[in-house]
Amino acid sequence: MYKGKVTPILMNNLLFLGLFGFAASFGLMGGQWAHLFLASLLVMVPVLLVITLVLAWANGFSFDDVRQALVKPGGRNVPYAKVRALLVTDRGATIDVFVKQGWLHTTALVECAGADRKAELLDELQKRFPDRVRMRGRMVSFVPVLVLLLALSAALAGAHLYLHQRFPALRAPVLPLERLQEKARKKLPPLEFVEAFGFTPLRGLRYLGEEKGELYFEDKARKLRLKVMPGFQRSVFERQAALFRYAMGVRDYEDLLALSYHSRFGVIPLYLRALDLAGLEQAAVYEIGPPVSGFIRQGRRDRVEETRIVMFGSRPGEEIHFFFTGPRRMTGNALRTFITGVELVQPGKQAAASSLFPGEGG
Repeated sequence: MYKGKVTPILMNNLLFLGLFGFAASFGLMGGQWAHLFLASLLVMVPVLLVITLVLAWANGFSFDDVRQALVKPGGRNVPYAKVRALLVTDRGATIDVFVKQGWLHTTALVECAGADRKAELLDELQKRFPDRVRMRGRMVSFVPVLVLLLALSAALAGAHLYLHQRFPALRAPVLPLERLQEKARKKLPPLEFVEAFGFTPLRGLRYLGEEKGELYFEDKARKLRLKVMPGFQRSVFERQAALFRYAMGVRDYEDLLALSYHSRFGVIPLYLRALDLAGLEQAAVYEIGPPVSGFIRQGRRDRVEETRIVMFGSRPGEEIHFFFTGPRRMTGNALRTFITGVELVQPGKQAAASSLFPGEGG
């Protein structure tokens, strides 16, 4: 019985798993690849160990000259008459032998057999199959791995090209938008409040009313409208914590937006950004820094200019959305003026300010 060693097989499988895991993780997640890579290893390594144990049990063969067959563990036999070729790879310290029975039917007889029985094994093969033993270079076994890696890389590169061609808005750069410098005079408190946020509508916007926690404002002269919405309750980040937190490095919606807009590569973040900008022409994206951070997305949809602003506080769940629509795009100065007036407020301060400006807007 000729048996192969387990350790070299395990090391080779771990190497291949690492190469495939890195290529897939980088192609899918871009710069955030490490989270997906480690998560995939955590899942795949135990599976790989089980597979390696099974391969180790089946990694061997013997000659049965009475039945004229190569005998594998488990009762699997290869008749001598069906052997088209024996492919031998000499790695120096070990030797691999594969039996070819047809164009697409090649089976491993033994992998990583010890060099101490190499000469004996080659002699026995030459004795029984003198014209069917084929010696191969040690790099031949890596060719299928390289082909699969190239195919995977080509598929991921093709997905990147498709996304950029299908969604031109992905080409919009993310530009920083700074707040206005605070004036020397005493700053007035915000005029409106939604949960933990206070804000001052732009000049000309008048309060229309409230519906289901959403505030509505309008400037009839400029045909500018504003809808203000509180943050959404997204239980998916808790229910799918293993996927978002450990495989993507995402804790909440703010992290998800940051991932999608900061990533230059990665099929998943590019697709998420494409969904967020879907349908917008001449898209523009801005990032707002702390203390109230967030993103601004602008674009034209059906001859209407849309400006969507989402901002986050420092504590979990602090989130607010502003939706501006009108015939003309909001200028950079208008955006700076508005975001400068958005701030986090304490419950006591909010109550005091509300009593000074009951029901007032803009």
